[in-house]
Amino acid sequence: MIIFRPFWRRLAVWSALLLCPLAGAEPAPAGRDAVQARYRAAQQLARTGDPAQALRELIWCFDEGMTAVASFRGVRLSFLIRDFAQLAKRYPPAEDFMRQRCGEAELRMLGGEADGTQEFAAWCDGLGEENRLLEAFGRIPAGDTRRRFFGNRAFRLLLRDRRYPEALESLPFDAMVRLLDATVARPTTVPTAAEASRRFAIGNFLDYIEVVAGAKKPELAAQLRENSRPSTTRPPRGTNWENGWRGRRRPRPDRSRLSSGARQSCGLRKSRRRRRRADGVCGIPVRR
Repeated sequence: MIIFRPFWRRLAVWSALLLCPLAGAEPAPAGRDAVQARYRAAQQLARTGDPAQALRELIWCFDEGMTAVASFRGVRLSFLIRDFAQLAKRYPPAEDFMRQRCGEAELRMLGGEADGTQEFAAWCDGLGEENRLLEAFGRIPAGDTRRRFFGNRAFRLLLRDRRYPEALESLPFDAMVRLLDATVARPTTVPTAAEASRRFAIGNFLDYIEVVAGAKKPELAAQLRENSRPSTTRPPRGTNWENGWRGRRRPRPDRSRLSSGARQSCGLRKSRRRRRRADGVCGIPVRR
């Protein structure tokens, strides 16, 4: 048995190589790490490498890699589309590919497919074709569920044109609440990022209030205001977010543990003026 074991292993490998193409077997779907690695490689190629190879890698991510991994489905129709748009600025075949896929998604949308509607809106946003997006939105009858798959892309354009009832169809009330909750609940420890997130949430909140009020839905406006009041108001003093937002320093070290050499190295002197200056610059308390 020991003699024939390598032979049977080689036979199994040969059988797999010969029979899989004949049977039309597909390779196992790539995992998250593999898709992330190829996506990063495609981004690097798009910036400094071969644009043709970068386009092929981005197409693989869009058609195969990110469709097989659930955590990349949001990236597929947002950041990946932007990567196609960035590549199209220096490589025209990438723009041709985007226009081709946009036309295919539009046909699927008109055929009643919800995923085609979402992809069409994403491609139009990447190509910068706002008028095409609005025209396609207008061709869909009012009350059709496909309108909500246009999402935030159509919402911003309809809000700009003050088409409030249609904007409320593209981004329904329940989606507004979920987006507000997700924005506020996003954890961050950087004070500037926390302030930017807070301003972003307040801006979205005001836009949503304008839309529901303009659509003559005062009950939704009141409900949105009540549900979002704790999220958009300033947190009470003493919380970690408040300390980070005020830019306070970390707790200072125990001054009883500081040696005289450490105090002298920071320029601490007996005079009151120098002690204040050293305390502010060095961040080390002075023994009074």
